[in-house]
Amino acid sequence: MTKWSYAKFVIPTTARIFTTIIARNEEPMSTNVRAATTPDSGVGSDGNILRRGIAAVGLIGIALIHLIDLPDKLEELPYVGVMFIALIIASLAVAGLLIQVDDRLNWMAAGALAGLTLMGYAISRTTGLPGDDGADIGNWTEPLGLASLFTEGIVVLLTLIRITSRPRPAGRTAAGDVAQ
Repeated sequence: MTKWSYAKFVIPTTARIFTTIIARNEEPMSTNVRAATTPDSGVGSDGNILRRGIAAVGLIGIALIHLIDLPDKLEELPYVGVMFIALIIASLAVAGLLIQVDDRLNWMAAGALAGLTLMGYAISRTTGLPGDDGADIGNWTEPLGLASLFTEGIVVLLTLIRITSRPRPAGRTAAGDVAQ
């Protein structure tokens, strides 16, 4: 099997999973957004919608970066390739959930995926992975790796901002003034 035949399998499979997640939502997207932006949830601002979109694009970027590297990893270290497939599917699934609903659990899943991927990269570059014979130790400047670190870092940062932010009371602006 050639390295691109794996990609021919993974891309359609991932697309089917992503479509299924979105299709399970029986209500129109606009209804979900309204329901997710209740006054007590603190998520009704344009900034939070923008953060959700950026985080979702970041998760899709993580999936794409690992999809590009997947054929080589399946040849070099098959167990890492399998973990890449799981990461790709999970990233797309969480991105779909994050687009639909601004939920703390969705954000925690996004942050955990990105954070664990960051940790995996750091481990592969410091102590190495089992079976790798130290091939990647010290290889911090690989372009896909740098793109991955950047994207994962943004998702982790956005997750921390969302999880640590407190909802504003209804009728208050960002500056703390009472809305008229």
